[in-house]
Amino acid sequence: MMRVSLVAVPRRGRLHAAKMAVTAGAAATVAVPVTVVGCLVTQLALGPHRSPIDASGGARALIGAVVHLTLMSLFAAGRCWGSAVSATTEPAVDSPSATTSSV
Repeated sequence: MMRVSLVAVPRRGRLHAAKMAVTAGAAATVAVPVTVVGCLVTQLALGPHRSPIDASGGARALIGAVVHLTLMSLFAAGRCWGSAVSATTEPAVDSPSATTSSV
């Protein structure tokens, strides 16, 4: 799918920015509930050793976790993008231009 979009769209920068924006939005949308549920489950598992949800730095830690998950998904999407770009710029092995004939 990525190779087709790269060939079909002449302005790759705009395509890349749009895909990264969608990826960031989707990752943040998933990261918020996952982070909150993970925090609550951890607090339940800690039992009497847990800290209150409104403890100092608690909100900052949750925001940091959401930002971290979002940035890691953007990093992974960027790595996939780089692979797709290099795959579209290198000739395929079975194409006639990639092999030389010595006949």
